[in-house]
Amino acid sequence: MATYIQGIHTFIQSLAKKERGVFLEPDQIDESLNRASFDMYKEEYRKYEATQEITDHMRVFKTTVSLTPDVSGLVTIPADYVHLVKIGYQPAVATEEQVGIKIIDDAHWHDRINRKTAVPSLDSPVGNIQTTTLEVRPKTLPNVKLTYLKIPATIKWGYTLTGSRPVYANTGGVNGDSVDPEWPPITHTSLMARACSYLALTISDPELLQYSEAKKQTE
Repeated sequence: MATYIQGIHTFIQSLAKKERGVFLEPDQIDESLNRASFDMYKEEYRKYEATQEITDHMRVFKTTVSLTPDVSGLVTIPADYVHLVKIGYQPAVATEEQVGIKIIDDAHWHDRINRKTAVPSLDSPVGNIQTTTLEVRPKTLPNVKLTYLKIPATIKWGYTLTGSRPVYANTGGVNGDSVDPEWPPITHTSLMARACSYLALTISDPELLQYSEAKKQTE
C-alpha cells in the first residue's frame, strides 16, 4: 500500500497552482520524481558506507539473493543489480559460516584462475563480474549469496478518471497501482526539492518544513 505518494503529489500540485496557476499532469510529476530519485541514487550509492547517514538512506535498496552456478560456474546477475555490497557462499553444513568470494577484476581474472598454486577452492573461492553474469571458481560452488544495491522502484501516482479529471487511486489505477518512493521518509523533502527544480517550481525551506510537519501529524 502506497502511503506517501498522494501527499507528495498534493504538495507539488498546490505549489504549481500557487506559483504558476497551473495543474500539472500526474505523469509529469512522476517523471520529475523518478528523475530526482535516480539522481539522488547516483550520488549516494558511490559513497555507500562512507558515512552512517548515507548507509541508512541506502539500506532500503539492499537485497540478498541466493543463486546457483551452472556447470560452467556462471550465474545470471539480477536485472536490478547496481552495486556489490558483499558476496559469498553457504557451505552444505548449515551451521558453518558463509565463506566470502573474492572478486577479481578483468585484468587479473585469467591469471588468477590458471595459477598452478593457490588454486581457487571451496576455502578460497574467487569471482569475476561480467556484463550480465558472474563467473565463479571453483565451478562446484553449491550457491552464491549475493548482497547488492538494487535500482529504485519507479515512483507512481496511480489514478482513475472522473470525466477527464484524474483522481488518486492507491490500487487499480488506469496507469497501475500507486508506488511510494523507496527512500526513507526523512529524505522526501530533498526528493521533492529536486523534483520541483525539474518542474521549474521554486520551493522554499518554510514550505518544505510545512510539508514535513503536516506529514508527521498523519503518521
